[in-house]
Amino acid sequence: MESPKFVFLGNGIEEISLNELLGSEACNLGIGTLGNTYKVKLEERGKTIVVKRLKSGSFLADDNEFKEKVDELGKMVHENLLSIKAYSCLQNNEGRLLLTEYMTKGSLAFVLHGDGGQNKFQLSWKLICNIIYGVARGVRYLHSKGPNIFHGNIKSENVLLNDSYQALLSDFGISHLLKPQFRIVPTSGYSAPELNTSQEISQKSDVYSFGVLLMEILTGKQPPNGSMLNKEIQDLPKWMRSMLQKKCAIDVFDASVLENKDKEIEDQMMELLQLALCCTFQNPISRPTMVAVTRQIEVTCKFMVSLR
Repeated sequence: MESPKFVFLGNGIEEISLNELLGSEACNLGIGTLGNTYKVKLEERGKTIVVKRLKSGSFLADDNEFKEKVDELGKMVHENLLSIKAYSCLQNNEGRLLLTEYMTKGSLAFVLHGDGGQNKFQLSWKLICNIIYGVARGVRYLHSKGPNIFHGNIKSENVLLNDSYQALLSDFGISHLLKPQFRIVPTSGYSAPELNTSQEISQKSDVYSFGVLLMEILTGKQPPNGSMLNKEIQDLPKWMRSMLQKKCAIDVFDASVLENKDKEIEDQMMELLQLALCCTFQNPISRPTMVAVTRQIEVTCKFMVSLR
């Protein structure tokens, strides 16, 4: 029987053998319900990559069907998506491997919140605007591929940053690799209210999750994410609306975001906050599309981002 190997999708990464990968130093980056993620150092190449090992029980069992779906995902290439570079189907039903590039600055969650509240990064308003814009463009691109195409789990842990703090969305399309009887569940603090019932994930639930992420960036408050339960704030959009009834709107922003900001930037922050509130309307029909969201960010941050 032919030994398993990586199938490369031709979107810009040097080919690596499975034996080389298995013989390299690895560090566990996270344990998820659908699989574990590892940082792998390829010493001889001077390169670091990320490998996600998917649990076998939840994903498409037929290798050909799985490969077809991954090939489709591999064709989704955008500067704000962390594209799948290669995959491998292991023998004896031991799971599947997905390979992506390693992002040096880590996740947006770490940049915003640090490690247990320590080592947080101080981002300029220009960088913040470009990160927000990059995430919006990545989601807009996914939604442009068809009405049933969505990310499904937008959160700060799934926004990765490269050397120049360019935002890349990771873990998109995982739902399309699941067996039909399995349903992906977005992280609780970012999950749209309609998903508490029988309704399925949709592009509108993506918009809700993006709105929560935008609130997180502006306020510095981290929604519950499964691994770290925020006892103070269980529902960030609800907390935000409650605070706006009690306090001046400017008081809800993160102090580090407000520091040394002029009136023009404060106005931009207020407009982005209004956009986040619109994205998190209870009724999915009332939420804007990601095309409208991206356009509004372009208008609001016109001095901060390139209008592409």
